[in-house]
Amino acid sequence: MPTVAAQRTLNIRGAKNQEVQITIWSPYLDGEDYRCDYRINWPDQAFDGHVFGVDSLQALILALSHITADVRSSPLAQQGSLYWLEEGNDIGLGTK
Repeated sequence: MPTVAAQRTLNIRGAKNQEVQITIWSPYLDGEDYRCDYRINWPDQAFDGHVFGVDSLQALILALSHITADVRSSPLAQQGSLYWLEEGNDIGLGTK
């Protein structure tokens, strides 16, 4: 598997020793397209996903878009329980 390109840890308000860990691996050539793998480690399970792009930048951007959608639509985010850097409900993935 490629090297880790980026990680982010989201805190869960009111939950001690629980967090959501996001990991994105570096895009790599897979056939004619670039593949970018990612994982969202929720407190109760891990979700592994991947996307393809025509180049490595598109694959990375698509992975970030998918991660943002998955995290923002989660029950924890909908309840306002996720935060990053102890600032309100900001999770640091685009607009609030």
